[in-house]
Amino acid sequence: MRFLVLHVFCSIAINPIVSYTNRNSNTDQMKIVPVTPPIQHGEGPHWDSKNGILYYVDTFQATAYRWDSKTKNVTSQKFDGRNSIGTITPIIDKNDQFIVSSDRCIYHLLWDGKESNTGTIKELFSIEEDKPDNQFNDGKADANGVLWIGTLTRQPDYGVTDNGGSLYQVALCAHPAHKQYAEVMCDTSISNGLCWTRDNKFMFYIDSSKRNIEKYEFDLKTETLGEKKVIFDLENYPAIEGILDGMTIDSENNLWVATFGGSSILKIHPCSGKLLKVVKMPVKYITSVAFGGKNYNVLYATTSRFHMSEDEVCQSKSSGAVFAITGLKVEGVPMFNVDYSAPDEKLSFGESGGDKKQCLG
Repeated sequence: MRFLVLHVFCSIAINPIVSYTNRNSNTDQMKIVPVTPPIQHGEGPHWDSKNGILYYVDTFQATAYRWDSKTKNVTSQKFDGRNSIGTITPIIDKNDQFIVSSDRCIYHLLWDGKESNTGTIKELFSIEEDKPDNQFNDGKADANGVLWIGTLTRQPDYGVTDNGGSLYQVALCAHPAHKQYAEVMCDTSISNGLCWTRDNKFMFYIDSSKRNIEKYEFDLKTETLGEKKVIFDLENYPAIEGILDGMTIDSENNLWVATFGGSSILKIHPCSGKLLKVVKMPVKYITSVAFGGKNYNVLYATTSRFHMSEDEVCQSKSSGAVFAITGLKVEGVPMFNVDYSAPDEKLSFGESGGDKKQCLG
């Protein structure tokens, strides 16, 4: 996948009144509304249900964003000196604290989000020292608070090298001598969508280069994967363009998948892999999705304008915005936060208090 870097952007303002309607054969009516100003390459949406906040990132600007659903205010935190950002995930029971992946590093961020670029950033560790062109991409925390996150190899023209990345578990431990991460899969190309069934018995995974969805047996207690099955292959749907990107899951375990270059979000059955619904979007490049809102009945979608020409951006001015999709008549499930305790809290892993995740390795 190759990108054209856009140096000149059209000047636009988001009008919250503008919306798009989308009807299917059952006369369901959806509304699709851009809720944020556009950025270059939006990714990694994470809904904070406690505070009604949506966090997301601008990948190649190395910037994390915070959208307040009550005030509609958007603030950001730039990671100076970095080329990319993968994810921002709140920390369990820690207000205004986050784990952020940027380039090949994991950071601890303290930021209340009231003003831009006022956070305190501390690097925790880095990975893949022998692969300087690699960077973190998509990731999510599981029910134990362990962060699953992938890497990829970025080329100078922003393409991606085949089989250059891996999928990792990141178990953030208080003691710096403990190993912080473990490789789960190797030779991945574009590690993207992740989600788990409500009973945590299965994990779904997307390597975008394969254009399919893999379903794994999952043991939450041991944090291990079992038998793999491909449940959906985009090659069987030639009318749908692009590749599969970010993914989330609803309360009935149905998958909702962004298509990068396909102008759509797909609803897919978790067992049969049947395509249940295609939500047509007003922009072409959808990067990821997350359920949010008071009752998890809003599907938020991040989008991109990174690869688009100046003329294409001017014709699709909301590309790069976060969209809110309502009227789907489904509910999502809460997203998990990361389990992390700073060293100065003197948390001892593997001793009493036992329900804490042990350090991997």
